[in-house]
Amino acid sequence: MHLSVHSTTDGHDLTEPTGLLENRNCSVHNELLRYYCFQHNACICQSCYVSREHRGHQVESLFEASERKKEKLRKVLGRLTSRKKDTEKRVSVLKDRMREFEEQANSMEVRVMALIRDMKEQLDILEKRVLSEISRQRGQVFIHISDLVQELEIKKDELFAKILQIEEVCNMNDPFSVLQGREADRVATYNAEMEGNGERYDGGAQIVGDLDEVLVSVTLQTAFDDMVTRLKSRNPLFLSSLSDIELDVNTAANNIVISRDLKMASWSLIDQCYPQVPGRMETCQVLSTKSIPSRHYWEVETSGSGEFH
Repeated sequence: MHLSVHSTTDGHDLTEPTGLLENRNCSVHNELLRYYCFQHNACICQSCYVSREHRGHQVESLFEASERKKEKLRKVLGRLTSRKKDTEKRVSVLKDRMREFEEQANSMEVRVMALIRDMKEQLDILEKRVLSEISRQRGQVFIHISDLVQELEIKKDELFAKILQIEEVCNMNDPFSVLQGREADRVATYNAEMEGNGERYDGGAQIVGDLDEVLVSVTLQTAFDDMVTRLKSRNPLFLSSLSDIELDVNTAANNIVISRDLKMASWSLIDQCYPQVPGRMETCQVLSTKSIPSRHYWEVETSGSGEFH
């Protein structure tokens, strides 16, 4: 009822309810704000609109100006929404990459741990093998030394007996016994033996050899080579030597010449007419027969014109 009275009364303008009713009248003319001046970026009333201050300015009704601003905001919103989607996509890609990297790292950890366990097992085998060789040599040397010691102990006892006999002769008071007795004959015999064989004893240093370090070193080197070869064949973490890499003729482009040893590729003007097989490159490319799980590069020689040769 109250609304119908205002809607039929001149000078009453109805708008949507707002919490800022005190700001909808012009502060200068106390009239309802109906227009928007783009030069001053301000809402103005009818009196302001016809005044000299806003004459010639771009002025639109509040509805038209608000729709124009909404249109601009919709364009900004569209760009922001597009950027938001792009950002979300990048975040999703990065999260996927993070998961892939985590899986790759976990897989790498498992393979490295398996490799290290295998290496430890091989090193344990190598340790037993080398220590067994050292123990074998030590046993042989000890047996030889023991035999020599036993032999020298016998000789020592014999020498001790001879020393006692000679001392007995030296202690005789009868000159005839010293010169003509049985003991004197034994002393003469000992003297002849000593002068005849010229025995010298150096403690056995010259007749007892050292441990064969060369044999131990060869055993170590051979075992290491066998271990590395075995680990390379069983674990992909070991890179093959780059010198072992060969080029795959079935992937070479028709303008690429492959050397007989499959180590070198050269560019050629002559079409090589390779058989057409899946995987053959179209131009100036060739793959290797083995994959390399890391980044490497080729050193390329070129002519002065920049062409491969």
